[in-house]
Amino acid sequence: MNQDKKKAKRYLIIGLILNFGMQILLPLGISFYTFQTSGYLLDIYWKRDHAEKNIFRYALFVSYFPQILQGPMGRHSRLAEQLYEGHSFDLQRICRGIQRIFWGFFKKMILADWSAVFVDAIFGNPDQYNGLAIFGVLFYSMR
Repeated sequence: MNQDKKKAKRYLIIGLILNFGMQILLPLGISFYTFQTSGYLLDIYWKRDHAEKNIFRYALFVSYFPQILQGPMGRHSRLAEQLYEGHSFDLQRICRGIQRIFWGFFKKMILADWSAVFVDAIFGNPDQYNGLAIFGVLFYSMR
């Protein structure tokens, strides 16, 4: 038992050194992955979760960027079940997703870009549009 604990600690230390050693060679923007894998290593070492044997599942967990909204270190135990469960094709969900994409394009390309014309005109020459400054602020917030 003591030998297993020493072996696990060695693996943990090697993993953390490799993880944080990469920060020296790579830009700091990669720190999301560093913290993600470090949290995973610590959870395995402290026996809060099981080690993932499938390298592709592990890579999916580490590279699943939207979970950054959880905080700096997402937990494998919280996300694994959702990532690895079977998913079925649902045409209605695909259509809703496409509608949301086009709605986002509309808001960006029509509303935001056209409001930029008014904002630039109002703030570019404030003496001429002094009474319309409130519209410039409103259009700027829409932009």
